[in-house]
Amino acid sequence: MSRLQIIGILLAAGYSRRMGVNKLALPLGSPNIGSLSLKAAIQSKLDHVLVVKKKEDSSDWIHSRLKEEDWKSRWTACTCENSQLGQAYSLKAGIEEAIKREADAVVILLGDQPFLTSKLINEMICTYRRTIELGGLPEYVAVEYDGLKRPPVLFSKSVFTKLLELNGDQGARQLIRNNRYAGITITGGDQKAFFDIDTKADYQKALKEGGMV
Repeated sequence: MSRLQIIGILLAAGYSRRMGVNKLALPLGSPNIGSLSLKAAIQSKLDHVLVVKKKEDSSDWIHSRLKEEDWKSRWTACTCENSQLGQAYSLKAGIEEAIKREADAVVILLGDQPFLTSKLINEMICTYRRTIELGGLPEYVAVEYDGLKRPPVLFSKSVFTKLLELNGDQGARQLIRNNRYAGITITGGDQKAFFDIDTKADYQKALKEGGMV
């Protein structure tokens, strides 16, 4: 069996409407929110990471260290032309690029989850690879915390068509929160890893969680 290619899709094309400013650029220690999320993805066992951004995004929120060649070879920015129509379009842009790169699976990541760890991403990847080697055909691998499956989520290419059918602000999570798809659920994990930042109150909580205040 040839080695499976698993690509990360970091969704970073949102408009931060509830925050009022670009939340990915907000500092969380020396780096910022978006750079911490991207760094975790780059340092994982993902074969490559696609950063989906809106067309007017200059990517200046990405830390300069991550733009140096040894890091930059691990990720590529791709533009979502219709990001204003909702998250589903950012997701589609990432899936379409992953298909061009002949991905066997993708891991959907959120740009506003700064406490996500490479360890958690690797656990999902290893679970998927091991299951395939044993003859299984999981459509997804997700982590369950506090009774809910949460992002990040790994999706097999068998689900790509369904992901491309999403519209508006529909996220990929609806595919894993029903019984239509056969997947694997990993239980446990650190609560912080799933924390996403949408509001100023969330940001203040993140600063406290990170020991910044």
